[in-house]
Amino acid sequence: MKYIIDDKLEDIMAIYPEIFLTSFPQKSYDKKLQNGNRIIKVKFIEDGKTIGFCLVNDKPEDRRLHCWIGGVLPEFRKNGVFSGFIDWIVRYAFEKKYDCITLNTDNNKPAIIRMLVKYGFRIINVTESEYGDGNKIHFIFNIHSERKMRLSITDYCNLNCFFCHSEGNFSASSNNIPLSAIEQLLIQAQRMNFSEITITGGEPLIYFEGVRLILEHCNSWTHLPKIKLCTNGIALDEQKISILKQYEGKIELNISLHTVNGDVMSKITRVAIDPAKYEKLFQCLEKNSIGYRVNSVLLKGINTDQQSLTSFFDFLFDNNVKAVHLLELLVKKDQKDFYRYYESIEEIEKKMKALSSMFNIKQIEKTNKKTVYILQREDKFIKVILFRLSCRCGCSGCTKENDIKIGADMILHPCYLKDVNCGNAVMNLEKAIKNREEYMKSQEMDYSYNTLYWGK
Repeated sequence: MKYIIDDKLEDIMAIYPEIFLTSFPQKSYDKKLQNGNRIIKVKFIEDGKTIGFCLVNDKPEDRRLHCWIGGVLPEFRKNGVFSGFIDWIVRYAFEKKYDCITLNTDNNKPAIIRMLVKYGFRIINVTESEYGDGNKIHFIFNIHSERKMRLSITDYCNLNCFFCHSEGNFSASSNNIPLSAIEQLLIQAQRMNFSEITITGGEPLIYFEGVRLILEHCNSWTHLPKIKLCTNGIALDEQKISILKQYEGKIELNISLHTVNGDVMSKITRVAIDPAKYEKLFQCLEKNSIGYRVNSVLLKGINTDQQSLTSFFDFLFDNNVKAVHLLELLVKKDQKDFYRYYESIEEIEKKMKALSSMFNIKQIEKTNKKTVYILQREDKFIKVILFRLSCRCGCSGCTKENDIKIGADMILHPCYLKDVNCGNAVMNLEKAIKNREEYMKSQEMDYSYNTLYWGK
């Protein structure tokens, strides 16, 4: 199925009677042109044949596209043709920097009404009409820039990592976001064009009802967002994996693994864990074709010496892991005692070079935010990315790059380091995001590469 813009009107006029059982409204069309309107003719093409269309009234004065008339030949209906057009026109409006899309439909077309509501269109008015029982429903879809959400669905965790920053949650209480609140949040996220949702916690797998709701709800979106699941993997099993596989969009797991030494792992997590658990986990994910990467926090004096790094990468190679992110330790102001475990990316870069006697290492990218390597052992490759803390790149960088962070308390928290409340995201996500933007602008010069938030 293709959706193309074509100035020719003849084939639209030819199929119009088959769709609407009446002749093409030439007088109305001519009147719109005489009034200075620009009509965009979008044709739905299947195997070279026009099977449907939509005439879109371009409203440049208010950056709006109005879908005036559109339809599909009867034999091609119920095949997702018109919903595919809605997806196309939203992408077109986004690329051309329009503010919104509007359209009207009569109340005797429940299938179209359900489809529009499902996509995220809002009803803004109901007026009298000569069709149906006299009601015409007016819809609007506001065009937003693509956004990414980081959603902590729970504060509970089955591990107790000593350095945990709790996703910036400053509250002493623990929460699960109610399922009804998650649903309300996703309804708003769909309408606001969120393209990626990262599910985190706590440990989201111990609140799997929330994970499953997100997957099921996002499966109903016309434009499926990418789903990332941040987990320690301990609670992952075949049943949960089978549910993850039912998501029709792209899904990726970010598996936290900070060491492959059992004693050190217990010291970090304060829970006894057999590293063999991760061998089975990686094998299971590979067997089920679920993409994943490993996330590892760098802890000075614990997992960043040469022996630890060598053992870590050997373990990843042995288990066919393809990607790993090495992360600088985030130390909140109330965790200053943990600064002794902080090791900078610059120091890790030196240690990576020292590993060249064990692995073939090639640096392929370096920015202020990250350094990217390809590690090779025999015929296997691992992509390794060293990530600098956003706080070391300045608040302005955080504004541009980081996801919209929503805690298990349902509050939008713009910063892991300050107890800032930008509003209840479930009640009004759009307002909370605006509050976040205002706050981040005011903090633009607060932290930077040369002024570390933990002091000298």
